[in-house]
Amino acid sequence: MGKTFRIIMVRHGESQWNHGKLFTGWYNCPLTAVGEKEARQAGAALREKWIEIDAAFSSLLLRANQTCDLILQELGVAESVDVKKSWRLNERHYGDLTGQNKVVAVAKYGAEQVKLWRRSYDCAPPPISQSNPYFTQIQQNSIFNDVPKDAFPTTESLKMTTDRSWVFWQGSQKCYLIKFELIIESLYFGRTRSSR
Repeated sequence: MGKTFRIIMVRHGESQWNHGKLFTGWYNCPLTAVGEKEARQAGAALREKWIEIDAAFSSLLLRANQTCDLILQELGVAESVDVKKSWRLNERHYGDLTGQNKVVAVAKYGAEQVKLWRRSYDCAPPPISQSNPYFTQIQQNSIFNDVPKDAFPTTESLKMTTDRSWVFWQGSQKCYLIKFELIIESLYFGRTRSSR
């Protein structure tokens, strides 16, 4: 029988836009102080269970990287663990909902429609429009320079997000699974939900 590997999936800590109840998607906002504390607590919980990390994976987004870094610091392995980052691990793109307050979105589109966009597997919100105040910030963010133009999303369902991340899983992570005992992936609740 082959070797067993464990993958620990961690949602990023509270971000500034989570705190403001805004749809975040590919907007690159940092953690709040609460989010930093949550990340440290996650690292401490892993340390208390004597869990060792051999490799880490994260999206390109700041909040995921901060979470991953803080967990690795708590474990005392920040300098020794290889962290592989990929746009394929980014949070789902919330399209034109990006930057909208969730309560305002419910008032505008209706609770059932917003719930469908957020919780269904294959229904994506409307694509982000050029009139969205965050369109240019996302499209021109240099952290996304390696995202192929034909693959750069303008909106995503959970299915689209899962399909995108599965490409990474089948490629890069296989190599790590052969080499390492345990990996940690700093990702998003939507991705975690779609990976069940």
